[in-house]
Amino acid sequence: RTKVNDRERFKAYEGKGEIIIDGRDAQYAEISVNGQMLNIEQPFVKGKHYRYSLARRTRDGINHLKVANIQPEGAEIHIQIPFPEIEPNPSHHYDFKALDQLINAEIDDGFPGAVLMVVKDGQVIKHSAYGYKRVFDDQGNRLPTPPEMETATLFDVASNTKMFATNFALQKLVTEGHIDIRDRVSKYIPEYTGDGRDAVTIKDLLTHTAGYAPQIRFFDPDNKYGKHLYSQSKSHTEQLILNSVPLEVSRDLSPMYSDTGFMLLGMLIERVTGQALDEYVETQIYAPLGLRNSKFTPLEKGHVASEIAATEVNGNSRGGRVDFPNMRTGVIQGEVHDEKAFHSMQGVAGHAGLFSNAHDLSVLAQVVLNRGGYG
Repeated sequence: RTKVNDRERFKAYEGKGEIIIDGRDAQYAEISVNGQMLNIEQPFVKGKHYRYSLARRTRDGINHLKVANIQPEGAEIHIQIPFPEIEPNPSHHYDFKALDQLINAEIDDGFPGAVLMVVKDGQVIKHSAYGYKRVFDDQGNRLPTPPEMETATLFDVASNTKMFATNFALQKLVTEGHIDIRDRVSKYIPEYTGDGRDAVTIKDLLTHTAGYAPQIRFFDPDNKYGKHLYSQSKSHTEQLILNSVPLEVSRDLSPMYSDTGFMLLGMLIERVTGQALDEYVETQIYAPLGLRNSKFTPLEKGHVASEIAATEVNGNSRGGRVDFPNMRTGVIQGEVHDEKAFHSMQGVAGHAGLFSNAHDLSVLAQVVLNRGGYG
């Protein structure tokens, strides 16, 4: 099987990448990338690391490594090819004038502000801030000198929490063999039973085919399901999700987007890891990537509101059209906007609650493009 097992695929961009070789107890090996043999120093010196550029051999996308004829027979060689990292490219030739004009026209028309970062082939070719972080005071009056948007400004990324927190965590746990998405949820949370719950799999929740409605407004006693599903307590909300929230349609019948399913996935991650969802993703995913601006409940973790873009003027009132107990009425800035996450899950939930900025999100997006690695 040596002609099959001596190959590996890796992500790279044309003209980029390097290979790191530790000969271990080998003296010689034939190493090629995309069919081209590497001209490397041999015989290997034990204990010495060799680094070679792959700039002349890489191409955009999937590349191929082959190792053959390791000598002496039975010897071992260790090879690393780092994953692509994003890097600035100030000398690019792309023209973004039309896009700048579009965003600035929206700001002139009342849109508060934005941050745009464009990464192409691992290179940052656009990183700009537009407009303002906040334009109204808590009484709804326009600020005379609104604070300008900055490229480092944090945003409430809302439902992107599902991807960049919950899905990332699940992918890591699957890779490490801690869960299998084909398993029933009840394997990991035994009390998740009754009324069809026993058949629900992790994959059903990920694909929005478990049968849950799009959302339950737990925070509002006048939600359409009745006061028995009212909760502004994390522990009570979790109990309701496990035993009381109904499955609206048959499992695996047709996709129906659901926040509830991802709230349950966040609970599953906590059960499997023994850590709170925010603690797990912040320490096990974001910290190793060097991401210091991706976190839940940022105001409790060293950030101040002025670093974060505001999301709504009059709390969650939708301009005075909505009312419920304990509703926020001032400008929401630094607290998760989603009512279920804020009131019913104390800011940390699998469907919403993550804050991040353009740089950190671009790194996380590159991790996806790299199929799970970075640097």
